Amino acid sequence: MSQSRLPDKGGRSSGVGRKGRLERFALLLVVGLLSIVVISVSVSKYLSALDENVRDYTRQGVSLSNANQQALLLEIYSTDYDDRLPPANTWMDATFDYGKSDLIYSDPNIEGIKKSQYGYAFFRPLSGLRTQSISDPAEMPLTFESKDLSRNANGLLDLLPYRLKKHKGNNVSFLDYHAAVMPEEWRFNVIVVDLREP
Repeated sequence: MSQSRLPDKGGRSSGVGRKGRLERFALLLVVGLLSIVVISVSVSKYLSALDENVRDYTRQGVSLSNANQQALLLEIYSTDYDDRLPPANTWMDATFDYGKSDLIYSDPNIEGIKKSQYGYAFFRPLSGLRTQSISDPAEMPLTFESKDLSRNANGLLDLLPYRLKKHKGNNVSFLDYHAAVMPEEWRFNVIVVDLREP
């Protein structure tokens, strides 16, 4: 059986039979599918980078919320204890009953954190002090993200972890019970004086 030739627009045979058209169609189909694969890979790379940014912002937001909740628990504690803050070496234990969860003491910005690790510290100079004795509570750090991952970690601002540029700084709660993201250089501007009561 001979292959029939289709006439082209001028009435002549095109010389392309059914088999040739199928081969062209298959070639165009393969090129089209490869284009779709290349576009899909490009889009997935873009989306995975976008997804990582969303996760970073979510972790940063949860960490800031944790710092804020810690400040509120410390406010409740101080109200119950004649306006005194807890001893620095037991601050998590002292406030746990008010929050009933260890999650607010666990910093989500620390990758690979274990269940027995935390990531926040209490500003040691405030240990056991009356909140009324502090002249500028809005500027006085209370809790902050910490390199010391132990429970009831406490110390000075040298415990603040170094953050990469994608993090705008470290989450810190203040004695007026607000929390904020503070830039790296902020720690050098905090002046610690002897806060002990006379």
